[in-house]
Amino acid sequence: FPPGKVPAIDWDPATTEAEQPRHPFAARAKDTVADTATPGVCGLQNLGNTCFMNAALQCLSHCGLLTAFFLSGNFVADINTKNPLGHNGELAKQYAKLLRKLWSGHYNALAPREFRIALATFCPLLQDMGQHDTQEFLMTLLDGLHEDLNLVQDKPYITEELESNGCADDVLASQAWRQYLLRNQSFIVDTFQGQLKSTIRCNRCDNVSVTFDPVTFFTLPAQTAMDLYVVIPVYFRSRDYDEPLIKFSCRILRTASLIDLQSCVAHQANIPRDCVAVRDIFQGRVFCAFDRDETVDVIRVNDEIFGYELMEAPPGPEPKDRPPASPPVDGEKVLVTFTQFNPEHQRILVPMIFVLDRHISTRQLYAFINAHLPSPLRCNVLPQAGQVTEESPGSTANSNVPLTEECTEELPGPEDYPFSIMLVNKESVPCDMTGRLSKQGTCLDDRQLSVHAWCRLSLRPGMHGIMLGIKWHTAPDDGAFLSLVDDESVAKNEQWIKQSSKNTQLTLKDCWDSFIEEEQLGENDMWYCNRCKEHRAAFKRLQVFRAPRILIIHLKRFQYTGSYRRKIESHVDYPLEGLDLAPYIAQSLPRGQQAIYDLFGITHHLGTSIEFGHYTATVKHANTDEWYHYDDSDATLCTEADVHPASSAYLLFYRLRD
Repeated sequence: FPPGKVPAIDWDPATTEAEQPRHPFAARAKDTVADTATPGVCGLQNLGNTCFMNAALQCLSHCGLLTAFFLSGNFVADINTKNPLGHNGELAKQYAKLLRKLWSGHYNALAPREFRIALATFCPLLQDMGQHDTQEFLMTLLDGLHEDLNLVQDKPYITEELESNGCADDVLASQAWRQYLLRNQSFIVDTFQGQLKSTIRCNRCDNVSVTFDPVTFFTLPAQTAMDLYVVIPVYFRSRDYDEPLIKFSCRILRTASLIDLQSCVAHQANIPRDCVAVRDIFQGRVFCAFDRDETVDVIRVNDEIFGYELMEAPPGPEPKDRPPASPPVDGEKVLVTFTQFNPEHQRILVPMIFVLDRHISTRQLYAFINAHLPSPLRCNVLPQAGQVTEESPGSTANSNVPLTEECTEELPGPEDYPFSIMLVNKESVPCDMTGRLSKQGTCLDDRQLSVHAWCRLSLRPGMHGIMLGIKWHTAPDDGAFLSLVDDESVAKNEQWIKQSSKNTQLTLKDCWDSFIEEEQLGENDMWYCNRCKEHRAAFKRLQVFRAPRILIIHLKRFQYTGSYRRKIESHVDYPLEGLDLAPYIAQSLPRGQQAIYDLFGITHHLGTSIEFGHYTATVKHANTDEWYHYDDSDATLCTEADVHPASSAYLLFYRLRD
């Protein structure tokens, strides 16, 4: 029979499967026998959320190279019963048995119980009755078949790591492929696997590392630019409060962390990243102080994000093993947020954030705040204020001492300033200044703030530092704090949004272009540079180096960022014939050789959730070249015009043209 076509077989429909009455997959669904049916056109009964399996099996069934290999019986000679990673050939035998029934021409629909039971036996993840991802299922199946048919009887232990070290790509790629074949040789490898070139470049010293790895699925981003990126406006407050607020516009990946947003602000402000504090400000108070590892999807559309320049990097979190009553240590710093209030205790303007000495006195605190106000609001206090010296570090604070305790030093007091500093609770509401601090947390508890009279503070930070209040005796004009100028990034990203909003459809070429585009690794995916001897946020690029005979393209339609899950519904226009992979192959093809592929299978995901969606398949018959649509047990003839690109396409199966 011609290459890529499926041979005719003999099958007795009276053959029955071994009954497995106690297994959940053995009940209900039955084979549907047909008087006459087209070999290869046969539905698969849903055994309980098995549409993910059925859709993938229909596409794989019409991979003529693989099906002919199994139906001819050639696979039997390759079964490896000694491979501890294999299944003693049982998975391969059950798959061959399923193919024989599918291609017998005696069934309208099959209940693939024995195959499902065999697969669940060898793959614990598939033992439940839940929905699974069809790509993950197919990866598991191909890997299982590979290990059952692996020709390598004794796998050598390989410790050598191949280094590029200026070696030519073709030489290094050949070495990597030969090394891979020392442990992996099978019909699955020959048919489905190619090779990827990965290039990583240090963002600091331009050191380059090149590696070559086997690949079965080419996972291409299926997102438009608007799906991939989010634009976040950030109002930047310089440490010089005479400077206006600057509105930055940060365009970053939706999967980026708050560290990445912090880095973006620091880059645009040209300051160190650790000297930037990012806060969500709502109605004059800090609504949210983000954790560094949170992703930017926690930021909502209407949130107002502020970036504060700090004079120095804030301290890390309080050590968990520190006793609650331990005294402060000289030189320790704390991050202090000041919410501003008018005389009626209503929040106004935006908070101020500073890094301060943990053992600062209140007199020093007043002088510090006054010195950092916009110049129109500063007042000239008595000369003694500039002569303040640090108190002895030996005097520790007691959280039970009233705030009204008298100070023995004759120095400027709060009345010399146009504002008062207050305690606030965790919701930025002023506390009663005449009482003692609560130990129950109605105001910041004794682990976060304790005060010893007017002379000295001992600041104990919570998760995001100290929160205090500034109450103005006369409310200042908004312009003193809120004058605003736009950075050039604002207009640039407004234009990007306008342009990107027009491009809501993708071609498969767009997906391939995104796949090979160089990207910068995130803060949580740092690469160790052996030249810098440090982990760096390097640049990475992927390219095809060895093209497979059967090309499986996985359109990445599901986005996971923390607790946020989202399906990408982009419409991707893919060719039915003549997909040219040459532009994405890193090496030049030999003279006369092409990398042209034709489509023969598509799995579709219907629905908005991977947990509750439904899978179907559209497949080109391996022998007749007719297109059929499969929805579990239903098989329907369709025309080529019906095989139009859709937002539901999830896996694309292409065969290399002879």
